[in-house]
Amino acid sequence: MAKRKTDGMKIINAAVFSILVLLVIYKVSPNAGSTQIPMDGFARVNVSIEGTAMIFTGDCRQVTMNVVDTQALSIFNGILKKVDTRPLTHDMMKDILDNFGIKVIAARVESFENEIYYAKIFLQQNNQILELDARPSDAVGIAVRTDTPVYFKAALLETKGTNVCGNK
Repeated sequence: MAKRKTDGMKIINAAVFSILVLLVIYKVSPNAGSTQIPMDGFARVNVSIEGTAMIFTGDCRQVTMNVVDTQALSIFNGILKKVDTRPLTHDMMKDILDNFGIKVIAARVESFENEIYYAKIFLQQNNQILELDARPSDAVGIAVRTDTPVYFKAALLETKGTNVCGNK
């Protein structure tokens, strides 16, 4: 029973922390107040899951990232629009965003540094845009639940991706 309470408190603490981060970043984001997101140099991609591999496919290129099994399950469930008996963290985040009238407008994989991919997720409330740093798996986990497009830096897709269209 104590373990269940501890796990529950971890989830609550993570949700509260996420909301606080949203509020802090909202105040300092360079995109706060802007209603447009530059998409030059980004390719729209499809996302799929195979085991613990998160696969991005677009412009005849494919990039695979390994994620932990809980992230893979969450993304897979999001793709299927399936909510388990108890909501996962991304389900809860979607509910929080929905209840506060915040729309997810884009998720982007933006860079690869020190063997780590970096992403951003873009949120909109009224005419305010919020740009958040995110792990690609979290950005995708929320995007697939909200039918939000996922984009990949085109140059990164070209250099890190494999050709999946044959002789192109």
